[in-house]
Amino acid sequence: MSPTVPFPLLPEWLSIESGERPVALRSFGADMRDLAVEFAGMQRPCLVTNLLTRCAQTLSGAPPPEHVIWELPLSSRIQAILALSAAHSARPLAWRVRCHQPGCGAEGELELELAELEAFAARANSAKLVPLGIGNRTACLRRPTGWDQRQWLEQGSELAPMAASLLVNPSFEELQADGIDLGQIGDSIDQAMDEYDPLVGFHLNVVCQECGRPTAQAPDLLAAALDRLWRVQFDLIEQVHRLASHYHWTEDEIAQVPQWRRQAYLACIDGGEL
Repeated sequence: MSPTVPFPLLPEWLSIESGERPVALRSFGADMRDLAVEFAGMQRPCLVTNLLTRCAQTLSGAPPPEHVIWELPLSSRIQAILALSAAHSARPLAWRVRCHQPGCGAEGELELELAELEAFAARANSAKLVPLGIGNRTACLRRPTGWDQRQWLEQGSELAPMAASLLVNPSFEELQADGIDLGQIGDSIDQAMDEYDPLVGFHLNVVCQECGRPTAQAPDLLAAALDRLWRVQFDLIEQVHRLASHYHWTEDEIAQVPQWRRQAYLACIDGGEL
């Protein structure tokens, strides 16, 4: 049986049948079918859905339906991919960053532990709707999902349809009828998401080690986590190559060998002929 880690806690307001609710994540790379994931040729929302659909497990141990993964809030999808990547390494995610302060420009490394990112997201899903002030109006925003992200990619990145799809009360059309322009609506949505859903457009201030001044950084959380998972897949490819070269098995034959036996054969190869 493949090792698992808990699926990030989903908000209680999220309407998912109990039998379809993901509760665990099995280790990516433990199943030879994970070789089928095409990291370079898939749009990011589809890649995230592919990974979570194949690795998430319900209470029965079965994978949840694909539509459940698409309907998860973006923050929950990000947290799940971070947890999936962290299952393979205790090392923090890392990025090369540059100080943006005038007269500095020093380069450094930013590291973030999964626990730190979980702290950022602790209140992300506490309420179903996000409150925001737009002009003299108070509005409510629903949290974007994987489906939303996919539709935005298909329809283009224009602000108007994105805002219209998220605003609940009052509607986008009602706000425009009140004379509130599109730019003001967009700025208000950005501010509300920064406060109530920080993982979606993640950014933070980092103190530069050279000049001692804070500088804004926006590390791509998903890119770092997906890169780690791609490396796991490449390690699996190397295992297949070593087994095929040594024992002259086909990829399909290797796929029939349980993971623990593959590891035993690889250990034998490392130790020489039996």
